[in-house]
Amino acid sequence: MVQCQNLVFTPSSAVAQHIAALGRTEDAVFSPDQTRLAIAGFNENKVLVIQIEVVSENGIMSVRSEECVELLCPDFNRPHGLSWIDDDTLVVANRGEDVILVSVPAVSNKGGAVVLEPELRLSEGCEDIIASPGSVDVVRLDDEYFDLLVCNNYRNYVSRHIIKRKNGFTAIAGVPLFKQGLKVPDGIAISRNGELVAISNHDCKRVDVFPNHPDSATATYPVASLEVSHYPHGVRFAMEDRLLLVADAGAPMVHVFVRNDTAWTSAKSPHLSLKVIADEVFRRGQRNPQEGGPKGLDILADGSLLVVSCEALPIAFFDFRPLRDRLVKPDLTNLRQVRSSDARLLDTVMAIVKAQHDQIGALRAELAKSAVKKALPRPSLDRRIWRLLKRLAQDVNGGGGTG
Repeated sequence: MVQCQNLVFTPSSAVAQHIAALGRTEDAVFSPDQTRLAIAGFNENKVLVIQIEVVSENGIMSVRSEECVELLCPDFNRPHGLSWIDDDTLVVANRGEDVILVSVPAVSNKGGAVVLEPELRLSEGCEDIIASPGSVDVVRLDDEYFDLLVCNNYRNYVSRHIIKRKNGFTAIAGVPLFKQGLKVPDGIAISRNGELVAISNHDCKRVDVFPNHPDSATATYPVASLEVSHYPHGVRFAMEDRLLLVADAGAPMVHVFVRNDTAWTSAKSPHLSLKVIADEVFRRGQRNPQEGGPKGLDILADGSLLVVSCEALPIAFFDFRPLRDRLVKPDLTNLRQVRSSDARLLDTVMAIVKAQHDQIGALRAELAKSAVKKALPRPSLDRRIWRLLKRLAQDVNGGGGTG
């Protein structure tokens, strides 16, 4: 176990009041421009966005926040997972209902709450796929297309959704993606290069790392499994995908795994564990063995600032620089080429089309089986087929093209 320096955090009175009113927190994620932090208030059905200023004096870091905005929305229903589409748009996975996109207004020193309407409800384009969504991460394919991966917690699978932005947002396709060995997938992180997806496998007490390739599907197995001592929750890749950080909801720890040479391999234990919650705070929050430890977790792109969040400790910052410099060394052997954004866009769309063809085939087979039994096909099944056919036609005829 390693101690990590807890930084002084100085919020304004307005920011402090909003943080205190968050209640049970879940995910926490920095904006792409690294100037704001979004925190999910699970029971209070809100998301708080605070401005972040990192101050360094004589090599000592501290964090200030003087501005914030509280997001409210009629569609917030136990917000659990967060991800930014861009600096102005947030994806919110609501465990009690749906995944929605909302526009984030400017923060202010007065704080205050803003009631928003969704820019998009993801289930409107993927009716039979979204269920108990708990976490989400986003890959930007280009300026117009985005690839969203969603942990459907209690359905035990991860789904893929293509979002198109043109005069607003549209969900143009959605299919189940990863399923093998998952029991309550609770957190998700896509690697910086887009090649890997880390999923915290809650009931199995491990993080599974899946390949994010054009042929990835529900039958795909992870390339590595990283075991943790209790209940993994938030996960993040860091430092050009050389590190993987895991928040352990059942312990006062953040675990750090280090990539072996140029690839991730299975591990029985983390490289090291950071104690991020004091014993008395952890005991106060541990109402059951799955609670008390950090839930939300994120790290700045340069690996300098780590943030964690849970109900008993809504926000805490740590100086990660000493560990970053100790763990990450130049890797001259990693010379493989990363796919271009155009190639990734084409690969992803073609994978979606193939998966939808497979879905249509399975549904048609189910209809044929009903006919053999001389039973009328269920109307709901027939509607699912027609929705898939319509969506597939839209994808092929321009909705899901390469733009």
